[in-house]
Parts: sequence; C-alpha cells; structure tokens
Amino acid sequence: MNLLDEQPNPFEEPGRVRAILVDAENTLYLIKRIKPDVAPYWVAPGGGIESDDVDTVAALQRELWEELGARVDVIRPMLIIEDQVFFHCFLLELDPSQTNGPEYDDPARGEYQLERVPIDYEAFARLAIKPTELKSFLMRFVDELSIDL
Repeated sequence: MNLLDEQPNPFEEPGRVRAILVDAENTLYLIKRIKPDVAPYWVAPGGGIESDDVDTVAALQRELWEELGARVDVIRPMLIIEDQVFFHCFLLELDPSQTNGPEYDDPARGEYQLERVPIDYEAFARLAIKPTELKSFLMRFVDELSIDL
C-alpha cells in the first residue's frame, strides 16, 4: 500500500526531509525538543535540503548523520506535510558521538534529545508530536510502521 496515494503533492521540490526511523526492535526514533518556556514536544529527525545534496534521499542521509550519527536504509516516502517529505527508514547504525549539526552549536535553540518510542498507538497518543499531522498519521498507520526483517 502506498500511503502517499491519499495525499496531493503540493510542491515541485520539498524544502525539508524527515525520517520515520525504525530499528530492528520496531522502535521509532523521535527527537524530544526542550526549549525555555515551551512545553516539550517530539519531532521526526531530519532537516533542510542543501544546494549540494544530489537528491532528497542524499539530503535525508546527510541530515540523519549530522543530527544522530545514524546510517539508514531509506525504504520509501510515506507522508507529505506542506514542504516536508517524511521517508520510512530503517536504522542500520547509530553513533551519537558523530553528531555535528548546527542545532547542537547554538544553546539558544534548546535541547535535542533522541528518544526511542514503542510503535504503539497509546505511546503516540501520550506524546506532543509535531506537526500534529504527523502524530495523526503515526496513530492511523501504526501497523504500517514496523519493518519485517
């Protein structure tokens, strides 16, 4: 089932790429954002496409290496929200000592904490996942997120 079939493509080129990142234990990886005077919330890892990225997959792989020290297998695009494309990805390697993205250089941007979240409707329901469309998608398609090895 191609979950993108239900969504229009509102843009020529995406501005951001994000991962719906799952590991061998069928756990989802999200980034918990902690900012002063703002309630914590969770986002999918990823970021902006840069001019030297050859395509969206290369941009996503670069962003995941910078943000998480992660190497991934990009399986397929799953969701489009505004100018963001969310790709279903499988985690191959994780080395947090390799993180080097600009978000870690500026303390004013708050904290970025990588969290493993069970692929479970109730677990998603308890978290303030942003954007809200992503949270709705994860809850609706919870059975589509696990990866059979």
